[in-house]
Amino acid sequence: MSTQPAASESLRQSLSTAGGTVRVAIVGSEQASVLREWLSESPAPRGVIYLSGSEHPESLEGLHTSVQREVHAAASLVQTLARHSAPTLPRLFLVTQGSQAADGAAGPTAIAGAPLWGLGRVVAYEHPELACKRIDIEPAAFGALVTELARKVSASADDDEVVLRGEQRLVPSLTQTQTIPEGTGAFRPRQDRTYLITGGLGGIGLRLASWLVERGARHLALCGRKGETDEARQALAPLRAAGARVETFRVDVSRPESVAEMLAAVRRGGAPLGGIFHSAGVLADSSLLQWEPQGFETVMGPKVDGAWNLHALATDTTLEHFVLFSSTASLIGSPGQASYAAANAFLDALAHFRRARGLPAISLNWGSWGEVGMAVADARRGDRLAERGMSPMSVDEALAAMALVLAENRVTRGIARFDVTRWTASHPSIVASSLFRTESVTDAVPDVMEAPRKLREVLLALEGSARRGVLEARLKEMISEVGKIPTTKLSSTDSFDALGFDSIMALELRDMVLGELDVSMPLKSFVDESSIEQVTAELLGKLAVASVLGAASSERDDSKRVLL
Repeated sequence: MSTQPAASESLRQSLSTAGGTVRVAIVGSEQASVLREWLSESPAPRGVIYLSGSEHPESLEGLHTSVQREVHAAASLVQTLARHSAPTLPRLFLVTQGSQAADGAAGPTAIAGAPLWGLGRVVAYEHPELACKRIDIEPAAFGALVTELARKVSASADDDEVVLRGEQRLVPSLTQTQTIPEGTGAFRPRQDRTYLITGGLGGIGLRLASWLVERGARHLALCGRKGETDEARQALAPLRAAGARVETFRVDVSRPESVAEMLAAVRRGGAPLGGIFHSAGVLADSSLLQWEPQGFETVMGPKVDGAWNLHALATDTTLEHFVLFSSTASLIGSPGQASYAAANAFLDALAHFRRARGLPAISLNWGSWGEVGMAVADARRGDRLAERGMSPMSVDEALAAMALVLAENRVTRGIARFDVTRWTASHPSIVASSLFRTESVTDAVPDVMEAPRKLREVLLALEGSARRGVLEARLKEMISEVGKIPTTKLSSTDSFDALGFDSIMALELRDMVLGELDVSMPLKSFVDESSIEQVTAELLGKLAVASVLGAASSERDDSKRVLL
């Protein structure tokens, strides 16, 4: 499936020549119905490929349209596959053409496809049954792609992210360092330069402004969609009293004309532009099953459009720092945050894109902040992240780390208090991910997973009716924990919809079930009108099948696939 008819036909020919049975669909209004028809045929396709475009539009309008089209089409494809009723679903391949950086000198060439990698990393959490694999090829290098698709390896042992460049096969992985090397010094702003902060009139932006002044900055320009509020004025008063010149602007950074006017005003202020901190952003969380285009549009405006406007319009030769505030959501994925992960993946690619052209840029993949920011605004979000291994950083701690990272001069860097063992234990669907493979295979993992697996052993030792009673009782306890509903108020016939479960709560419950039973369940089982007793029955059926098949299921050869 693709938005590019000619490229799709070339790929079809390459796959057919290699011996595959292939059908092609072009993204459009009939996409879902065509897919449903094909998925219902016998034999059903074993794999579905989404092929992104290879073009790189230079205008904001062209870029916006391309990113929007790619993400909408890929998300709709995931929804169709995830809602399809079949014992086994086809594997999903998200194939981009030049969206990832593999060589610092060349950089990415088609960053409109980069958001698909952020989206795909969320698919891994929410729909492990799709075994989503991300592959980035050089434009039209379909021979290398066919070779990769034909590799004889099971999906469970395969790399779920691969970058192909000539003869090179590159596999991204997560590398953690406890501290940032001290030898490089730390960033300090110049007194003779102006520093622009987008999202500068919100919680993080105001703390960043104060930090810059404390470190020597004397010229700041802050912008936000609401302009300078009374709260912002009070926060900025000490900075102005200390002698800093602080200008504020009411600007929607997704609008190029507004950004251009603001930059012109900044340039008239005297001190030339020395740095940009792009921290503007909003959330629109939902599971992919309930994902809607409007949600991505909301997130895309400040992130994608705003960043591109700054890139295109802030061409000042005095600019030394172009700092993009991204998120760990694009780096490692985050359930319920497909739109946010996709938009931030664009920022990561833009940093590489600029560096390859000799322009300053760094993308910071922030974890959870304490005191200010989105995790604080939504206490449940912050608590949930902390419980799962993403503990909040204090503002001082985060900014001190940023000072070292800016001096270190990487293109991208994750800054977070992150316990990868707790994270993978809390999200069992991504334990086998090649992104976490090196880090997650440690002596600590069996200890973390041992207690939950005892429930599986107890159930398998029981007879039918007793097994159902124990499982239903435990499922009610999990529902109570996630939904904050007393177990005494839960009935077997209650549906998750009636209990008020939203998509994020459904994801949390699904992961708890997977962790305790080691049985994969599609997310759709925990949404809409499914009841507690229906899910219990489905779990018992899957548990029975898993106990019979045992380890044999992991040995299934997934290499001979019919690709769509």
